[in-house]
Amino acid sequence: MTLLAETLCRPVVEGRRQVWFIARDENGQEIDAIEVSGPNAGNEGLASGVDLGDRELRQMWHAPRQFEDLEVIGRPGAKGGHPQVGVRTWTMRVNTMATLDKSWSQVENRLWSLTTPDRHSGRTGQFFIRFKEFTGEAREIQVRRNTAPEPSSDLFAGQRGHENWSFEVAALDPWWYGPTITRRFENADGSGEAVLRMRNPGDQPGHLRWIIPQSEHDQTWTIPDGLGVYPAGHERAGERIMHELPTVRAGEIAEVDTRPYRLPFRVLGHPMSFGRMQLRRFTHPLPPRSDWLDLPVSVDGGLDAGIEVRLQPAYDRPHS
Repeated sequence: MTLLAETLCRPVVEGRRQVWFIARDENGQEIDAIEVSGPNAGNEGLASGVDLGDRELRQMWHAPRQFEDLEVIGRPGAKGGHPQVGVRTWTMRVNTMATLDKSWSQVENRLWSLTTPDRHSGRTGQFFIRFKEFTGEAREIQVRRNTAPEPSSDLFAGQRGHENWSFEVAALDPWWYGPTITRRFENADGSGEAVLRMRNPGDQPGHLRWIIPQSEHDQTWTIPDGLGVYPAGHERAGERIMHELPTVRAGEIAEVDTRPYRLPFRVLGHPMSFGRMQLRRFTHPLPPRSDWLDLPVSVDGGLDAGIEVRLQPAYDRPHS
């Protein structure tokens, strides 16, 4: 019985896991992507000329989160509480090599351009590591290069056509993010009410983002604060916490972002629009690994009024 269970549960492993370094501009548009693990890494396949060893994959899986110890002024020896998230830092080691159609210097220039800030080309200096599991599931983490690349050899790499490099990276947002889940509602029947269903498959709390596209009419939306309800002792104890958003005028596009330390509300093109929320905050993310949950919404607006809710699940690791 045990042998049968082990046989049935053993995963099918074929080839190498695929990993990419990806550069995106400030609008999220991809500028360049280098496959550093998989069939097109190194000097085989489509030959990226860059190779990340399997040992480095394991280091990414378990890179710890680090918290700064904050000393409270006036209280010797006291330590402040940990911030909400830490910084994930680890050392990466990559090999660069010449390929059939690229010289070693061309491979080098492309790799370091991808990881270096350059406002003229739109490169922000932060790049994404995309990890694709054998199952096809992919997750990404955004990192920046903290240190200059250090070679493992004192010999001139240009003569050998290859080099081993090490450099430190830091993920200021330490989570690995999976594909975005999206749900939409359009007030086509004029009812002005709907229930959107959203789930959070991630192992971290899920923070919702709401997008209100432009309409020919003013729109005033009411949306829930996650699954939050008013606590005992409140005059509305047990009722769902709902927020009536500031009115979005005809032709405007608005966004509600419930992630910590983000503007909870803004109208694109109106930099001071966040003040309309009058200090109201969203404090109830969707719980980790939650099944489909009901999010009631309502609108005072025209038949072309609409809203979209998005959730990008966050994970502690790039797999499982």
